[in-house]
Amino acid sequence: TKVNGDISALSGMTGLTYLNINNTKVNGDISALSGMTGLTYAAFGGTNITGSLESVKNLKKLQLIHLYKTAVAGDISILADITSMEEISLNESKVSGDITSLKNMILLKTFNVGSLCSGYFKTLCEGMRAQGRNSGKLSIKAYGGNVKVDSSTDFPNNIVTATFSSSGVTYDGI
Repeated sequence: TKVNGDISALSGMTGLTYLNINNTKVNGDISALSGMTGLTYAAFGGTNITGSLESVKNLKKLQLIHLYKTAVAGDISILADITSMEEISLNESKVSGDITSLKNMILLKTFNVGSLCSGYFKTLCEGMRAQGRNSGKLSIKAYGGNVKVDSSTDFPNNIVTATFSSSGVTYDGI
């Protein structure tokens, strides 16, 4: 689109709850959002946003974050305490780390994992069950990297879905 400019122009909008600038020419450092504590929807995919993932760790109401095709970097564990998260998209970003650190995100439904991430999907799901997740689905797509289904199963080139129930977790797409 034709939207462009520096994201710092939005830094004073601390009451903002929804921000979708996916696939625009917006640039700047993601730290401009650190004061937007009411933000629930943060879509920055396909932009020239840079900076540290650390800048969003206090946005505890986030339900969605899209950082695909950005230069935002940091360890994925920074997001671990944002338990309201339902959707994460990190493909082609600079975010790294072990996906199992997100076990507290028991509301997570969609997870597009970047190539710099690692860990086992089944271990993540088992951790979510231990945290009380007994219903719903989690669909994950791994874009290269070191994310595996488990220690002996590479991630397939498709979406894998975990279905949680009171009797356990079942997997489709493996």
